Amino acid sequence: MPVRRKTYKHVLSAVAENAARLIGAQDAIIHQLDGDVLRDAAHYGLILRTPDTTTPLNRDSVAGRAVVDRQLVHVHDIFAESELEFPLAKPRAVREGIRSVLGLPLRREGIPIGAILIRRTEVRPFSNAQIKLLETFANQAVIAIEDARLFKELQDRNAELREALEHQTATSEVLGIISRSPTDVQPVFDAIVESAARVCGVDDVLLRLQQGQMLTVKAHFGSIPVGRLEVGVEEPTFRWIRQHGTLHIPDTRVVLNDFPMLGLTGWRSWLAVPLRQQGEFIGTLGARRTDARPFTPAQIKLLETFAAQAVIAIENVRLFNELRESLEQQTATSEILGVIASSPTDIQPVLDGVAESAARLCDATDAAIWRADGEKYWLAASYGSIPFHRGDELRIMQRLGPLGRAMLDRETIRAVGMGVAVADAVEDVRHSAEYVTSVAGGQGAVREVVELILKNTGRWDDVLKRYGGAN
Repeated sequence: MPVRRKTYKHVLSAVAENAARLIGAQDAIIHQLDGDVLRDAAHYGLILRTPDTTTPLNRDSVAGRAVVDRQLVHVHDIFAESELEFPLAKPRAVREGIRSVLGLPLRREGIPIGAILIRRTEVRPFSNAQIKLLETFANQAVIAIEDARLFKELQDRNAELREALEHQTATSEVLGIISRSPTDVQPVFDAIVESAARVCGVDDVLLRLQQGQMLTVKAHFGSIPVGRLEVGVEEPTFRWIRQHGTLHIPDTRVVLNDFPMLGLTGWRSWLAVPLRQQGEFIGTLGARRTDARPFTPAQIKLLETFAAQAVIAIENVRLFNELRESLEQQTATSEILGVIASSPTDIQPVLDGVAESAARLCDATDAAIWRADGEKYWLAASYGSIPFHRGDELRIMQRLGPLGRAMLDRETIRAVGMGVAVADAVEDVRHSAEYVTSVAGGQGAVREVVELILKNTGRWDDVLKRYGGAN
């Protein structure tokens, strides 16, 4: 692009030089139309001209009148014209000693795009042959300007295509990772924040997911420190995003009254997109810049696309896990039916299989099946590492614990914790407990229960290492 711009300017300068030299003028100026002004594109000659001079697009100057009227303007002696005729050009001409002026509009397909102007410091009108020659130079200037315009459009189009291809490649890569990670969203999250930072041209991208009333960082890419790993969903910025959608803040310092926490962040521009699963807010994808530089509509749209891909990954994992659980349940049911068919006279293998399947499918440490007979019940089958107190086989149904309550009320009981009784507890309490210690109260019963919990949660070895292997 820089080489092409130099060539374009060089061509216009050559046209101005040849026009002034061959027509016999003191200077030549080529103007380009830029909105409501004519901007100098090239100048050649002895008359001083301030660089980047602009001329208003009106009839107060020779060049302006040529463009507005779309025709040649030939002033034999501008000193002889009244200031009302050329209120802008005449004072300028008097200061610079300009007398004869010839201006031609530059037109592309009949539409003015600028003007070419030649001037003399003596009263010597231009001949018809010279006017005809200037028209030739005007056509050359139009060709140069049009060539530069087309080349710029081509470059802009190629840049758009490259950007679109880069965006498609990035989103395609993320979709590929989604397909390869049906049970794990973390690789997808990592790819999303990295791709978003790269193709959006931002310093930093951060993905947060809602957990309870907090938004927790799940993926980060960039040089800006994460800051708080958890933020409240009711903080003003995130509440706004949850209620209204995408939030674009070109300069955080301008919105401190509305979002005071942004004054403590250290970045200047922020773009945050909500993650929504089935219409429900579940997190945010945010892009940050250390300088105050707004995000473009294309970048905003792209970040929204990456946010949608994050939701797709989350939903994909959910559906895959649901399908896997359904298949595991069907397999377990089929296995139990097979045991039933192979044990028509013995119920114990069936109960053992049900207990094992229940613990495995529910991701539990153990499972137990109790059978009832009147007001009493007993342990019929169990699976897992936590021992069940068998003691007296028959227990009295009471509402002291979840087992007795579930059987008496005939409804599902969901409880946190486990009923424990010491060995010398009263009979009713021991019968209602899920676990009875092997020793009496005051003889190490608490230690026994603590050790049982630590071993069954996989933390026993860590405790031993931390406290010197005490037993």
